[in-house]
Amino acid sequence: MPGGGPDGGDLDPGGGSRGSDGSDGSRGSRGSGGSDDSDDRSQDAAATRRGPAAGRGGATALADSRCVALLLMLVTVGSLAASPVTNLVSRRIEASADRFSLELTRDPADFAAMQRRLAVSNVSDLRPRWYRTALYQSHPDPAWRIAMARAWAEQHDLPGPQPVGRPLPR
Repeated sequence: MPGGGPDGGDLDPGGGSRGSDGSDGSRGSRGSGGSDDSDDRSQDAAATRRGPAAGRGGATALADSRCVALLLMLVTVGSLAASPVTNLVSRRIEASADRFSLELTRDPADFAAMQRRLAVSNVSDLRPRWYRTALYQSHPDPAWRIAMARAWAEQHDLPGPQPVGRPLPR
C-alpha cells in the first residue's frame, strides 16, 4: 500500500517501513562488516535509476506535463523565429504566380486595376513598413505588384498601367 509507513514510505514485507528513497531508514553499519560507504553507493544507485533531474523539480519522462509545456513553448518560439523566412518564401511564390498570370493574359493594365480594387476593398496598407512585411505579410503588397506589372509591360513592349490619382504621402 503506497504511503503506508510513518514517514510516507511503503511498508516493507518484513514488517518494517521503507523510506521514500527506497532505503530501510537505518543509518550506519548493517550487520557484520557493513559500512557507510555501502549506504552512499545504494543511495547513488537509487538517484541514478530515477535520473539526474529527479528530486530537483526536473521532468524525468516525456509524458510529464512540464515536458509538454516546454515542447509547446519551443514550437511557439520556433514558429515565430521561422515566420520571416516562411513569409519570404510565400511572397516569392506569389510573385511567381503574378508573373505567370501576366504572361498568360498579357494584360498588365487589367492586372494593376485588379490589384487596386483588391487593395481598396481589403483596406490594405499600400506602403507597409519593412518589418511588418517581413513578419506578417505572406503576399507582396499591392504597390509592389503594380510596379512589377509596369516593369513587365516595359520589358514586353506593351502599354502598362497608368498611375491613378496623386502619389501617396510617406
